[in-house]
Amino acid sequence: VSEAVVSTQSTGGDLEPHMDEDYLKNLYEGMGYRVHSVRMIRDRMTGKTAGYCFLEFESEQVANTVLMTLNLKQWPGTDKLLKLNWASTNNRGREEHSVYVGELSPEVDDNQLFKFFAAALQSCRSAKVVTDNNGASKGFGFVRFSNEVDARMAISDFNLSPGLGSRRIRVCKAFPKQNDRSRDQQQQQQQQ
Repeated sequence: VSEAVVSTQSTGGDLEPHMDEDYLKNLYEGMGYRVHSVRMIRDRMTGKTAGYCFLEFESEQVANTVLMTLNLKQWPGTDKLLKLNWASTNNRGREEHSVYVGELSPEVDDNQLFKFFAAALQSCRSAKVVTDNNGASKGFGFVRFSNEVDARMAISDFNLSPGLGSRRIRVCKAFPKQNDRSRDQQQQQQQQ
């Protein structure tokens, strides 16, 4: 059983009240994707939806197909976009390997970035284009892989490659963001 996180993206941002477990299960199964379970995340105080849920599909392959075909597509009957991501692997004990992708042209979005890498590398789990406060791309993003070999192949095979937007992309290993204090400590240790 594989799990994918589902949330919506729009001005309002939340799943609408009628989008309950039955609605979501019927929606996906109506599109031909067998859903094992739906778990709505709710605010503890109000009991209202927190704007996202967890969907479990019958296999990782089905979950990957759902992500590749439906991510950032419009919800039926709404102005909202369906935003799909893999559930956090930290909770499931699976390791992730991230790469930085730079020199993205402005028209490249999360879905295009994901599809570009997922078409060649099966362990591609998610992609995120970094945007400013107005939603415009900052020209870079991150791609996560569940397999270290695929992350290395992304770097070696796709660095300076064309085919994603109008520019040649730069791909290198991504490093976890550090606060200033831990970065200073690491630099001091390297100098000793």
